This record gives sequence, structure tokens and C-alpha cells, in this order.
Amino acid sequence: MADIRLVPIETVAAVNFDWLQLPTGLLDETQQLASAIIIALNSDAVASSSDALPDPRSNDRRGWWGDLDVEKIWGGWPLGSKLWLLSRAKIVGTGSKEGATAVRVKRYIQDALQQDLHLVRRRSHFV
Repeated sequence: MADIRLVPIETVAAVNFDWLQLPTGLLDETQQLASAIIIALNSDAVASSSDALPDPRSNDRRGWWGDLDVEKIWGGWPLGSKLWLLSRAKIVGTGSKEGATAVRVKRYIQDALQQDLHLVRRRSHFV
């Protein structure tokens, strides 16, 4: 199944994404890799119990309900990134308890894209 092309709709308050519809009325299925990356980076992955949450008064670990037993149910993988954990984080260096902010950003992005890139590599063998 192809990924549907997403286009940004920017406002002062936020950036939202919507499906792009072709003049024929069909959904645009081009830009599959870009759509997969947008979804992976802009969706919230569930935080593990060891992750420091942005709001210490909250126990909301976010994530998507569809990730519950995703591997067991349909052979899929969890969706999203943990970039949301940095929403209130200070920019710190390597001496920090959590580690350098730049290193955490890179790790969260790599983790989010790992499954998408693996799928792209598998698809390219069939082309």
C-alpha cells in the first residue's frame, strides 16, 4: 500500500498536514518517502518508563493507541519519534544526566526513521 502525499498547511498557531488530492479526485501517492518521514517525525512515540517527561507533574507517556501490540497483531512496528520529550528541555552538553541535547535529537530521529528506511530498502529490492 502506498503512502498518501501530505502537504503542510501553515498558520500562525501551528503547521498541520493534509492529504493532497489530484484533479481526478484520487489521492496523490507520490512522495512516499517524504510522507513516511513526515509521519515518523511528527507523531509522538510512547515514552519508556525511564524517559524523563517534559512535565514532571504528568504521567502522560503519549504515543499512539495503534502501537499497542503492533508487532504481535500485524507484524508492524511502533510509529513516531520521541522528539516531543524535548519540548521543554534545556540545551545541554555531554555532562548532563540525560546526555547532550544534540545527541538525544539525533538518536530520536534515527530511532523514528529506522523502520521506515528498512522498509524502503526492502521495497527497492523488488523494483
